[in-house]
Amino acid sequence: MDKYPLIGKLIIKNKFLLKEDIDQALSAWSGNEEEFVNYLISTRLISSEKIKSLQLEAKKLKARDDKLKFGNIAVSKGFIDKTNLDFVLEEQENDMLDGRQPKLLGDMLIEAGMITPQQRDLVLESQKKFLQEASRLPADEDASSLKESLLLEPISLYSGLNLQLSGDFLSAYLIKTEKFNTNCRIEGIKAILTAKGITFGIVTDEMIKSFIKSAVFKKKPFRVAKGIKPVHGEDAKIAYYFDTGHLKAGDVNNEGQIDFKDRGRIPQIDKGMVLAEKTPMVDPVNGKNIYGETVYARSAENIDFKIGKGAVLSENGLQVLASVKGHPIKKGGEIVVQEEYIINGDVGYETGHIDYDGDINIKGCINSGFKVKGDNISVYEIDDGIIDANGNVKIASGINNGEIKALGNLSAKFIHKSHISCMGDVSVNNEILDAIVRTRGKCIVDTGKIISSEIISKLGVFVKDIGTEKGKPSTIIVGHDVFTEKELMDNKIALEKFNKTLEAMLNKQGEKKEKNKTIQQGIFDYGQIQDTSQTMQQKILDKMKSLKNNDQDIEIPEPVKEKLNQLQIDINQAEEKLKKFLLINQELDQEIKDLGYKIGKHKLKIKNLEFERESLIKWEEKNPGKSIVNASGIIMAKTIIQGKHSKRMLDKEVKNVQVKELRDTSLGAGPEEYKIEIIN
Repeated sequence: MDKYPLIGKLIIKNKFLLKEDIDQALSAWSGNEEEFVNYLISTRLISSEKIKSLQLEAKKLKARDDKLKFGNIAVSKGFIDKTNLDFVLEEQENDMLDGRQPKLLGDMLIEAGMITPQQRDLVLESQKKFLQEASRLPADEDASSLKESLLLEPISLYSGLNLQLSGDFLSAYLIKTEKFNTNCRIEGIKAILTAKGITFGIVTDEMIKSFIKSAVFKKKPFRVAKGIKPVHGEDAKIAYYFDTGHLKAGDVNNEGQIDFKDRGRIPQIDKGMVLAEKTPMVDPVNGKNIYGETVYARSAENIDFKIGKGAVLSENGLQVLASVKGHPIKKGGEIVVQEEYIINGDVGYETGHIDYDGDINIKGCINSGFKVKGDNISVYEIDDGIIDANGNVKIASGINNGEIKALGNLSAKFIHKSHISCMGDVSVNNEILDAIVRTRGKCIVDTGKIISSEIISKLGVFVKDIGTEKGKPSTIIVGHDVFTEKELMDNKIALEKFNKTLEAMLNKQGEKKEKNKTIQQGIFDYGQIQDTSQTMQQKILDKMKSLKNNDQDIEIPEPVKEKLNQLQIDINQAEEKLKKFLLINQELDQEIKDLGYKIGKHKLKIKNLEFERESLIKWEEKNPGKSIVNASGIIMAKTIIQGKHSKRMLDKEVKNVQVKELRDTSLGAGPEEYKIEIIN
């Protein structure tokens, strides 16, 4: 079938011609579709009317195929222009020409920075929706296919002619019987049609004349009248380019088990992205049957967008665009884009884990084992939940058995049995109990207590009370930047690792260079042997030639023959050694070159790590910690307070004090000695 034009394939599909006629028509195919069509019409194998119908169907198929192409959809949505598309298609073609596995067009556009992963997903969704709609479309109903279920029983006319009508009365066919009289007249046929009430869409006299004379229609019905099919109205449709119901039952984890806490990715879009697109309503157009009667088309319904906050209508009124970056939802039928992701309840099995590149507002609790990741995160309370925030964390109530990492500040009413890592300040209203808190900022519990906890705060602790009579003593470490200390430790480990690897590579490179020197010496030595042997061999041969030219008929002495043979053996052996040594030399040169490249990369990495280390140390020097604890109430005995250089366990209860790490100026103390001092 691929050797035939599309219109030829449609002839076969629709059975417009008999087998012998199809063979005759297709034998005229020379690669030019226009010539092929002209041949069909000129030989009257197919009417020009049917040709137009076939050409229209072919055009529809081509348009559908074009509409399905990824690049065309991306261009139509304004994600890329034609120049971008042509460039990436050329790259894809080059991959195929070079024998490489071509990448998907969407992935290539992402790698080139021309579209985002979200835009790629929107294009793929459009492809999917179009395929689904195309699969639901009914096949074209053309009465010329003569499906028996659509035709009425034939009616006998005259001169061996039968009349057969389609069930929808949009077509009338003349059928020749064995008794057909070729002398029947055009006027007689038309008069009978009029008598039967068929008055609309009758073909021309010339076409009726061709039917009477044509051998093609001995068995094939001839459509003598054709009505106008009604164009049924089509309801307006709205396609949504975001997941209006993104939650899944669960997702498969790395162990191959279903994690019911993972309910799928949260839809998120950028400003200006298309959220929804409307296919306009198609107005109905009434038709007319062969009796001249109106055939009424089905009506259609329109539908309008409902647009809420964060969304706007496009200029042509057929698309809804995001006016802000955020989370798209359908809310009461409205399309809304929320700049922050809002959960009006708890984070649990109903919502799954939350991973959102933006602000998150949770009206309820983060339940046990569920994770929330985002920018600024607000939540009512945490019960054994986990937060990973790129910004601030605000808990309206408190934290029980939680784990929180925040790049900004954290605030809560209380923290119980939790692990907190915070780059900003930690502010608590009531108490920190049995918790570990690490902060690069301040730890502030102005009106509350720290009980049985470990607090590490770079900029000091400001609290009312520390400890209780029955509670385990707390440890308060101030002036320390645990985050920078960890980065410096990680940096040190990485430097040691890279330096060790570099040393091994340098040693290996040195060994290979020494080996290569030996090989190069061997190449020189065997080259010398080969040259010397060839020179001696040539001298002997020249001497023998000279004697022969002087007409001296002498026989080559055996010692000379042996000498020549030995020289040839030496030459051959030297040649073999040279080939072997040259190959080894080539391999060693490449290995040394590869090692040099790796050594260069390692040296650059070490240089970057050393620069990073210097930068961290300088930053730490410019942003020193504050070894200070302010307590407006009581600090219980046995509380441990540690500064950057010294440490002290309080031997008694103290009230309303400031505890600082100061340089020790007492008699006998060294210049770099410090102590923890209590100031009333």
